[in-house]
Amino acid sequence: MKKKIILLPLFCFLLAIFLLPSTLAAISLGGPSPKYNLGEKISIDFSVYSLTSYEGFVELTLECGSNIYSFYKEYIEIKPNVEESRTAVYKASPSRTGQCIIRAKIEDSEGSEIEQATTQEFLITNSVKTDFSIEKTHYMPEETLKIKGTVQKTEGYFDGTCTINLLDKEYPCVVQNNSFEKEIVLWKDITPGRIMIKVSAADKEGNIGKKEKEVYIEQFPSLLKFSKNNQTFLPGQMLKDTTFLYDQVGDEMVGSVTVYLISPKKEEIIKKVMLVEEEIIYIFPSNALPGDWTLEAYSNDLEAKKSIYVGEREEISTQIVNSALRVKNTGNVLYQKQIEIILKDGDKSEVKIEDISLEANEEIFFELKAPDGDYDIYVKTGDAEESFKGIPLTGSTIKIDNLKTRESNEKKFILILILFATLVELAVFSALKVRRISQKKEAKANEAIYHGHVQKMRERAEFKKQLEQKKETKENKHARSWWIHD
Repeated sequence: MKKKIILLPLFCFLLAIFLLPSTLAAISLGGPSPKYNLGEKISIDFSVYSLTSYEGFVELTLECGSNIYSFYKEYIEIKPNVEESRTAVYKASPSRTGQCIIRAKIEDSEGSEIEQATTQEFLITNSVKTDFSIEKTHYMPEETLKIKGTVQKTEGYFDGTCTINLLDKEYPCVVQNNSFEKEIVLWKDITPGRIMIKVSAADKEGNIGKKEKEVYIEQFPSLLKFSKNNQTFLPGQMLKDTTFLYDQVGDEMVGSVTVYLISPKKEEIIKKVMLVEEEIIYIFPSNALPGDWTLEAYSNDLEAKKSIYVGEREEISTQIVNSALRVKNTGNVLYQKQIEIILKDGDKSEVKIEDISLEANEEIFFELKAPDGDYDIYVKTGDAEESFKGIPLTGSTIKIDNLKTRESNEKKFILILILFATLVELAVFSALKVRRISQKKEAKANEAIYHGHVQKMRERAEFKKQLEQKKETKENKHARSWWIHD
């Protein structure tokens, strides 16, 4: 029994020795970087050590999930207690991405595995870091959008192409040494509001990067118009209209406008600042000038104009004022027609036909006289007739007097008197002027005579003085001669 117990451990020891590999070898791996982009080289340093002589294979595989790829296999011979170092390189490719490890195996010459080792997990990705900046966040149509950006891989420079997408419009650009720049002139009818600037970059290895940023496009007024087209009116009718302001894409927008209504004489009948879509209201007066009017609106650098035609209206109104008939042109053109005025008292009547010529808003009066009593007065103009019943009148006889004609005659008489007085005054003034001129001429002549007489007197005195001086000189010479002689 004791012999059996002693033989069992010995058997186990011999079995363990038999099962041990004939060669004791180990492999160690250097750790990769945490992240790689496509096209970058994954360099793995490894070493193999054996206590005894070793001949066999070293194999490195890349394992990304279920995707396993052997990228390095070498037959090596190692002397006892000697460490052999190697470097294996793998270029990251699009076919193997994600979280990966590298596994290293040592096999003997028969292909049996002796030892293996694995690295920590690392990432192989086609994603590169992309970013860009813009000068501001709010832009107007036709402004220049300046974009500056960078694209970065985990190692080395990124060189490739990029595309900027703006409202489905694409603008190509180039990335060189990690950088790119692009200027885009925003089009005139760009949609207002918040829009996304989308930048994408790619290189020949298959790496891609994307970045989006928001920018706000302002509304820009591009069209101003009236709600109605050209119109025609008559005096007394009402003009109603509205302005509308549209942005760069034809959508309505709020704002203010300055509205003018211009008459045919270029007079500003209306000048008003108002909001768009606020109603413009104007009633043409009875004497509104006929012809082409203009309705204008201005907002920013925009303007809208429309023509308005005001037609002619030939019309008068009549009224009794203090026993006088007033006839007024309430139309907007010259009224030049005959009117018939009838004063009626029972069977008796007085008729006066008068040719009148009245400018717009002009009026005349007819004085109505008749023996004391109440009269019916009728005024006929063409097919129209207006009547005034029971109008009290006074006077000795029935009489209809055009005060305008009388007033005109009185004015003419006064003008003649003024003209006559002016002519008389001018005649008197002319006579006085002639007289003054004659007096001046006479005075000048008398003055000349006087000065001539005085001049002659002076010349005579001077001549007399010269004679006396000559006489005195001779006497002095004679006296001196006499003295010498004595």
